[in-house]
Amino acid sequence: MIVVDVKLDQYGLGEKITPLARVLIHNDGTGTDLRGNYYTCAFRKGMLSGKPQRIGRVKNHPRKSAHVLTLLRKSLEAMGY
Repeated sequence: MIVVDVKLDQYGLGEKITPLARVLIHNDGTGTDLRGNYYTCAFRKGMLSGKPQRIGRVKNHPRKSAHVLTLLRKSLEAMGY
């Protein structure tokens, strides 16, 4: 599973960090070594677990030739962001 946390560091010193969102991307186990299928969900500030705000699905992602940030972009698009 890939976990992406979005946090606000107000002063850039790590003293006051506010969580804003979390995205979870997990392999559904139906892909191949070269292509993966993923479920993705997003949580907003104050709700970083429990029921997700949005869900999506990424199919046929080239897991070895594409950067992980490409998978994140596809996940965000699949959830309507």
